[in-house]
Amino acid sequence: MLKYENGIIQNDIQITNFGFTDLICNLDAVYINECHNIQFNVVPQKTVQLFVTSCTLKSINGIQKMSQLTSLNLSNNQLTDVSVLASLQNLVSLNLSFNKIINIDFALWLINIKNLSLHNNCIIDIFSILKKTQLLQLSLVNNYISYQQIQVLNTHLNNQTYYHNNQNTNYQLNQQREPTQQMIKFSNRLKFITTMKLSMNEFEKDLKTMKLKLKKFNTVINNALILKVQEFQIAITDKALFVLNALQNDLFF
Repeated sequence: MLKYENGIIQNDIQITNFGFTDLICNLDAVYINECHNIQFNVVPQKTVQLFVTSCTLKSINGIQKMSQLTSLNLSNNQLTDVSVLASLQNLVSLNLSFNKIINIDFALWLINIKNLSLHNNCIIDIFSILKKTQLLQLSLVNNYISYQQIQVLNTHLNNQTYYHNNQNTNYQLNQQREPTQQMIKFSNRLKFITTMKLSMNEFEKDLKTMKLKLKKFNTVINNALILKVQEFQIAITDKALFVLNALQNDLFF
């Protein structure tokens, strides 16, 4: 393990002259904090865990060559485009929190991803993320997810066919169904997720605009589905997703 903190990486030549490249060539885990001008071609391609935090990163070009990465933390930087991450298909854990990311379509290609932290970004569209049925933990706190996004997602899931463990399963969110039944059906679409956090998004403003009177609200559905809404801070656990048009009959009064 290498921790290189409060330093400045200038360029490949200086690093090579000091033998830095030789020092880290066999490391499985590399930690870099509060450094600037990071160049990923000096980090060994065999690295399994990489943490580059608070380094004012604006580009991660070159990181796509590190195909053996299973854990990557790029939090607290200035990233807007992370599309090159799509090639890192061994990633299991990815932290991109506290950046300026808008597009998260890259996640569609991360076939092994289990834990994904995207809080404090500029994300609007969450559709691609929710296709990742193998996700266990997902944080989207403090982005720009709107009520319209939830509606679009819910509409798309109507009469759609999905595959879980190579079994064809049809989940329908019929507007005529009882809201609790809809939520159970919808939760099955995300049946592997154990924790999802969506607080501090745009739909909280939408709730206020719609004059939804939220108080401490705690409902258990089918002993598996838990939805907690408290003072406009929404945390979703145990296979649940907050779908307004599926629960509005229960919450409006």
